[in-house]
Amino acid sequence: MEYATPGIFGSIIARRLIIYVVLFSSLITLIATAFQLYLDYDKDLNLIEEELQQVRTVHLNSLAETLWASDARELRTHAEGIMQMRDMQFLEIRDANRVWVTIGEPQTTNVISRQFPMTHKLRGRDINIGTLTVTASLEGVYQRLMDKVWIILSTNAIKIFLVAGFIFVIFHALVTRHLVNIANFARRLNTETLDTPLQLESKGRHNRKPDELNLVVNAIRQMQHNIQHSFSALKESERLVRLLMNSTAEAIYGVDTEGHCTFANPSCLRLLGYTDVYDLLGRNMHKLIHHTHVDGSSYSEKHCHICRAFRQGKGTHKDDEVLWRADGSCFPAEYWSHPIEKEGELLGAVVTFLDISQRKQAEKELENYQEHLEELVVERTSELDRINQELEAFSYSVSHDLRAPLRSIDGFSFALIEDYAGVLDDTGKDYLQRVRTASQRMSVLIDDLLQLSRVTRSNFQQE
Repeated sequence: MEYATPGIFGSIIARRLIIYVVLFSSLITLIATAFQLYLDYDKDLNLIEEELQQVRTVHLNSLAETLWASDARELRTHAEGIMQMRDMQFLEIRDANRVWVTIGEPQTTNVISRQFPMTHKLRGRDINIGTLTVTASLEGVYQRLMDKVWIILSTNAIKIFLVAGFIFVIFHALVTRHLVNIANFARRLNTETLDTPLQLESKGRHNRKPDELNLVVNAIRQMQHNIQHSFSALKESERLVRLLMNSTAEAIYGVDTEGHCTFANPSCLRLLGYTDVYDLLGRNMHKLIHHTHVDGSSYSEKHCHICRAFRQGKGTHKDDEVLWRADGSCFPAEYWSHPIEKEGELLGAVVTFLDISQRKQAEKELENYQEHLEELVVERTSELDRINQELEAFSYSVSHDLRAPLRSIDGFSFALIEDYAGVLDDTGKDYLQRVRTASQRMSVLIDDLLQLSRVTRSNFQQE
């Protein structure tokens, strides 16, 4: 399925971009307009304040003199001139007795009002002769601000619409249609089209400085190269794995989460007595080769250690069970079952097993040899025990036979030294002392030999 290149108004990304541009431009316009209106509002307020101050500084003294002269016509004329100022809404001149001039209607909201005392200097003193009340309305200010709002918003709306439309067309021409071509190219990409380069149609595109789309094209081409390299490495790895599977002496097969065979190597077929791998693929391996114990009792799947790998995600190792061949015979096997996981999900298990018939035969022969060896050890131990007993008896006899003369020698030597000390010279005494020392050393040696025979017999009995 290929994606058709959308028209100018069919680009979803372009529409989203325009929406974002319009929203952001509108936000900026509102902020700028609000700031401009605030400046204009502040400016108009300052102008009103200046006009009110102008009434005080320019017109107040003149009105006071006219009021002192009680010239009502001149007061009104002068007051009407003041009312010609922008935003003036109400003016009133009065003294303590009467209202001389009233122009306009007084209001209490949206107005700025000032009262100025009217004085006349007489004989050096200022006399309060009346009050001038001037009120400026803010409604004109608000109206001018509203007029500006509509003008600013309408002009900015036209500008935003034109800019957005221009961006819409340019974005479609420069980006959208190329993205669709890239999507179609990526969708058609497979192992047979990895050599086909991605080309974007654009007049004079190759003569311009590379842009982001060129980076995307180059990245896709690099990706194609990387995929080719990875695919070649994967094929080589698959070849090596297949070579290993076919050449190893260990039998290997795989099962899914239902226990059905997914692959088997030649050693597995040979040990189980099958000639074609399709005799195993898709079949339940427990029911096929692991269904019965060696004593003929049934072996259920829920107790099977091989099934535990793909059901509980735990690897197992056993060397005391049998597997059954295609001809109905069985052989002792040692097997390892390891779960196959992908991103935490159990996909099955890989089982490796060996025929350990020769090992079991060797273990049996070794067991027989050990039994014979134990009998031989018992026999030799009994004989050695008899010899040790004879040696101990001999040691006691020798000890007794040697100790009696040694005691006589030592005793008589001691008696000679004691009784004939005055007769014997120093040389004779030295000879007698040497005889005593030698006899005593011989007695210690006899005791040590007797103790050694006892220790040797004791250690032997413990072992």
